[in-house]
Amino acid sequence: MSLFQIFNAFEKYSFDILFLALIVVILTSFIKRIILKNKYKKIVTFVPFIIGICVYLLYLYVFLNKNIVNLITTENIKNGFKIGGISTVYYIFYEQFIRGKRDIATLNISELTVEGILSSIVIKNNLQSTAKIIAELTKDRLNDKYYCYNLITETVNGKLINGVTQLDVLTHAKLIVSALNSLK
Repeated sequence: MSLFQIFNAFEKYSFDILFLALIVVILTSFIKRIILKNKYKKIVTFVPFIIGICVYLLYLYVFLNKNIVNLITTENIKNGFKIGGISTVYYIFYEQFIRGKRDIATLNISELTVEGILSSIVIKNNLQSTAKIIAELTKDRLNDKYYCYNLITETVNGKLINGVTQLDVLTHAKLIVSALNSLK
C-alpha cells in the first residue's frame, strides 16, 4: 500500500473518528509504557481496540448528548472497534517511520499493521516475512473472514512464541482482519 493509498483510506473517515483514533494512540502509549511495561505483551494488542470502544462511547455521551441507555449498541461497538483499528495503524506508522525504525520508501502499511498485531505472538525472526505473506494473501479477500482466519492460523503455525494458544491466534486473526478492513 502506497502513501497515496493510505491517505485515500483515511479519507473515508470523518475528522472526529480520526481524531478519536489519535486520542486512542496516546492513551494506548501511556498504558503500554506506564501501566503494562512489557509484562503483559499479549494484552497490549487488545488495548487500542478496548480503548477505542470506550473513547467512542464517551464521545457519544459527552459531545453528542446521547442517552446512556442507547449508547451500547452493536453499531457503536463496531465504530469503537474501527477506531481501535485506525489507532493501531497510526501507532505502527509512528513506530516504524517517525521513530526511524524503517525507511519510508519501503512503506506497506498493510504489512506493518499485520506485523504490529502479530508482534506479541510470533517469533521476532519470522515476524516480517509472516506479515508480508498474510497481508498479500488477504488483501483481496478480507470480506471472506473464514478464509482470512484460516490463512492467518496456518501461516503463523510453527512460528509462535511459546505459550501462545490457538485461541490467542484466532483472536489476533480477528484483530488483523478488522484493522485491514479499516484501511480499505
